[in-house]
Amino acid sequence: RARDGKKMSPSETVAPKQSADAGKLLAFSFNARHKSNVASVFALEARRLKRLFSRKPKVSLHDLEAALKDSASPAQVGQMMPTFVEFYSRTDSGPLFFEAAGRLLLEAASKEKEERERQGFLLREATEVLTLAIQKSPKVLNLSAQSLLVSIFRIMGSEAPQNYYVEKEIHKEMLTMINVKRDPGDFASREKIIKLYVQERNFYEALVHIGEYEKLMQARSRSLYRQKKGDIAFRKAGIFQVMLDHYNRLTSGKELEGVDRKAEMKKLNAFVARFNRDNRVNILPLKNLDNLSLHKTLNSMVSIAKSFYGEATQSEHFQHKHKAYFFMARNNFQFDNQKAALHNLAEGIRLLTISPLPQKQKIPELLKLLEFQEMICTDQGHQRKADETKKEIARLRKEKLGSGSGAAAPEADEAAIAS
Repeated sequence: RARDGKKMSPSETVAPKQSADAGKLLAFSFNARHKSNVASVFALEARRLKRLFSRKPKVSLHDLEAALKDSASPAQVGQMMPTFVEFYSRTDSGPLFFEAAGRLLLEAASKEKEERERQGFLLREATEVLTLAIQKSPKVLNLSAQSLLVSIFRIMGSEAPQNYYVEKEIHKEMLTMINVKRDPGDFASREKIIKLYVQERNFYEALVHIGEYEKLMQARSRSLYRQKKGDIAFRKAGIFQVMLDHYNRLTSGKELEGVDRKAEMKKLNAFVARFNRDNRVNILPLKNLDNLSLHKTLNSMVSIAKSFYGEATQSEHFQHKHKAYFFMARNNFQFDNQKAALHNLAEGIRLLTISPLPQKQKIPELLKLLEFQEMICTDQGHQRKADETKKEIARLRKEKLGSGSGAAAPEADEAAIAS
């Protein structure tokens, strides 16, 4: 934030400069092998390996350390990491192993004084496992792993300026929860962390924290949870909706300014891999970078968004069911299911009409639904229904002019899903 308290935009953010002696900084901060917590994890693994027979990991922490000591190529390390992650994701002590692996990768990066490309690869791998250490920790709070993440982004400098400032704020909020509020389940802090992750476009982390937020609310107050259940489901759907909107724009054939298509596809595949690893419902991974493969992946994401929207509409306390139906309609329309889209819109219009919301607030929302309905009816050749809808739109526009109602935003907004 700026000194006057106003939030700085990413373009105004001053990136931390990459230090000329980044190697020294890394070596000083991450002399990983001799850290007591890493040594204890090695001891824990040694004890586990003596007890395990058929369930031994194909890639253990000792194997990873040996490969890094032997200066294994990025391709070799890259092949080892998914197997390492898959095994330790299933163990209760997973966070300890992921943090230890992150420290080992950081120590290896500190020794790369000439090979900047290799150092960058090791740093990125370290961020992946440290993120997992946080995600898999009880109540997804892991101060030591989070502080390491902040340090990595500080060292990476201009490569990830926004990440550094956001991760630093997340670390600060975690510290506040543990040391000041002394309440790892504080709802206000959880809300702030979710907003920060959405701001950083780290959507999977946001989903994980929304899930933890839901668990805490369910445990602390059943009555409050019943009131908020629909809103929470809508926010989960909103995470997927922002991604669907973004990647649908990539399939339009237009090159988006400042967007690296290949990098965006990698981000999507990383999200899919993490979601599939942790959930029973699977998203179809990207096989290629072409539009057909992307379309199939997005189609499987639509079904997950639809399930969350459906959960939101089932809640008696959720007051914006029409919005859930609008987004379901738009997703159905984009994936060539106009009949289902019309059904969604009709239900959304019906619910909004009988909603207790003030008329001034209803009009822009109704117009949005009706204009979408009229467009599909015209496209499908349902002229009579299209004409009826046009008349209703004209009537509402006159009423809107008289009341001065504002227009509603047509897309899932990141600020909206964060709050």
